[in-house]
Amino acid sequence: MSRATPSDAFAPDLSVPSGLAARVDDADAPLGLVTETGLLAKVNAPLLEELGFAPGDDLRGLPLASMWHHDEREDVHRAVADALRGGRAELELDLCYMTGTAGPCAVALEAAAAGLLTLTVACAR
Repeated sequence: MSRATPSDAFAPDLSVPSGLAARVDDADAPLGLVTETGLLAKVNAPLLEELGFAPGDDLRGLPLASMWHHDEREDVHRAVADALRGGRAELELDLCYMTGTAGPCAVALEAAAAGLLTLTVACAR
């Protein structure tokens, strides 16, 4: 019999339904899933590349807002809240903070199954 540890009570729920996980993994476009608290639950390889990470990097549990400059993070938090309320939110952000290369990125968050949001990122290069 396994016992819960005190830290289990603070662990975020990053579970993703298998069908939704497969949809993210199989997408050719940069795609991810974000929890209602703004944490990354799933990120596909094209999104990892777009964000400047290696294909095998595991970003689960990281705050989505941490991918952007401090000045833009409140906009990301607001977009998560707006998408949860209205089903979709869009904003333009610069990934220079992560990649070192300036350029606008169109970011969209849209309500998905299981209380998750679908994240799409398209950057001009």
